[in-house]
Amino acid sequence: MIESGVKKEEYRGIKPYWLKRLALYDNRDQLIGLNPLGYTHIRFRYGYTARTMMFKVEGMIIGRGNPEWGAPTDKDVFIIRLGKRVDEEHVYSLTITERQAKLLSYACDQFARCIQGQDWSFQDLMESAWEKRCKEATGKMMDKEWDGGWYAMRHEAEEISHQIKKRFWGLERNSLYGIYYDDTADILWDIHQVIRHQLWLDRHDNEKSHITVDAYEPMRVGDEPLAYIVNISNEQ
Repeated sequence: MIESGVKKEEYRGIKPYWLKRLALYDNRDQLIGLNPLGYTHIRFRYGYTARTMMFKVEGMIIGRGNPEWGAPTDKDVFIIRLGKRVDEEHVYSLTITERQAKLLSYACDQFARCIQGQDWSFQDLMESAWEKRCKEATGKMMDKEWDGGWYAMRHEAEEISHQIKKRFWGLERNSLYGIYYDDTADILWDIHQVIRHQLWLDRHDNEKSHITVDAYEPMRVGDEPLAYIVNISNEQ
């Protein structure tokens, strides 16, 4: 019914999982608003296939839904009002391993920061390249003597990074651009958020910290809808 345009609402139960994502409370646990994560679109998937359809989110309320559209008859639900279907020329599905997911997340994070002129990202790349050469030559990544030594290299990488940032981004030390500076960087950052949060979800409970940034739900900052990721390990 959604695909045909008959069903104009989607429902979610008022349960802890959805309360965390769709409701906003004050410090007295009083409901003060909905959609705190700023969802702008909702994507429906046909089972476990790659086929999807996406709609704009026109609004969100709590109330009684239409039982003919799947809402319970005796309780309130989150009612997500669907707007216009978003036509997407291509939607892709990519199957990757855990290590590939980690590397993709890292690459999106690093390149987003490079676009924003964050000099420690340049510095990290320089230091990693030097350490790789050092290990090949000496068997150690942080040799104090080879090629001037690790500490001298690190100081040089820091100075070069500052010079690059000032020359091309016009930024002084301890200054940087962040989100909303460049849309490409914002989209890359969103992809990074989605992957790192899924990796956090997939850890064993005794390996999780609930105060690190990867524990937080992704919040979209780019112009594209948030990417969708699901662990299919147990389905194969």
